[in-house]
Amino acid sequence: MKDLFGLLIYIIKKYGFIIVVAIIMVSPVMNFVLKTSLSDIQLESSSIVNLINEKKEFILFTATALVFVGSFVAIMTSYLNKGIGSRDIENTRYIFHKEIVKLNKKLSEIENRTSSGVSIEITESEREKLISDAKKRIIGNTILLADNSLKSDISDFKKSYSLHKLHTDMVLRLESEIDRLNRRGGLNLAIGTIIALTGILSLAYFLYSAPDIVDGVGFFIHHLPKLSFVIVVELFAYFFLRLYKNGFDEIKYFQNEITNIEMKVMSLKYAQEFKNEDMIKELAMLLMKTERNFILEKGQTTVSIEKDRLQNLSDSKLTTMISEIIKLKQK
Repeated sequence: MKDLFGLLIYIIKKYGFIIVVAIIMVSPVMNFVLKTSLSDIQLESSSIVNLINEKKEFILFTATALVFVGSFVAIMTSYLNKGIGSRDIENTRYIFHKEIVKLNKKLSEIENRTSSGVSIEITESEREKLISDAKKRIIGNTILLADNSLKSDISDFKKSYSLHKLHTDMVLRLESEIDRLNRRGGLNLAIGTIIALTGILSLAYFLYSAPDIVDGVGFFIHHLPKLSFVIVVELFAYFFLRLYKNGFDEIKYFQNEITNIEMKVMSLKYAQEFKNEDMIKELAMLLMKTERNFILEKGQTTVSIEKDRLQNLSDSKLTTMISEIIKLKQK
């Protein structure tokens, strides 16, 4: 009993919102069923069946279109989101492996230095004394060399790892923003496509259910409000599809930022490896001058500003053209 109670609590916590929405949606139907008599239900059922028989072809067409739209949106969303966030960043284990190889190489060099000796004829006691002194000197020199070498390598490793961590954090932050833009673009494409197809289906329904009107003026007057509704719907679709298109420019901007960061970090790594202090100072000054909140002076412009200006000019011309057409129709 206790386990069942715990299971119910878990289901309510995890699916509470869905349960509440389902209850809200089902409640009006249940209320209608409880208040309606059996004869009324039969009458309503027969009227619904008659309506379905009358509009059978249109209902079949609409259902097929909705299935097609749903499949199209699902395929496009899956395609757009495929591989998002899958770009591999340089793993920290590579740095550790590189440093271990360097340390092993240093250790081999130290062992090779201490393994050489000279063969001469000496007494046993002198030989033992020389071996003892040699061991002490070898151990002392080995420890000293290893200590100095390890200190230098550890210091270089700390610098390299610190730079690698900063680089990884910046790239991950920009890639997460690209991930978000990709998902938002897929959503805008799906919404725009659904709204556009809704407008097309609405227009098809209006034409299908329209009465037979021979007079051209009467046909135009009859369909003008419906056509206006379809135009408004398509304008909403255009808004979302334009957001999807503008998302490509934002993604390109962040990809260029990642490229800039990688090139600068590569330069810093080369400067550190070759111990070029002048180059490191120059790169540090260049990075300090980096400014992303651009302030344009008078007369200056950018590619994005010019593209927006041309787009606004094109929209203005289109609006003027539509206004002129409406005026001609009114005359």
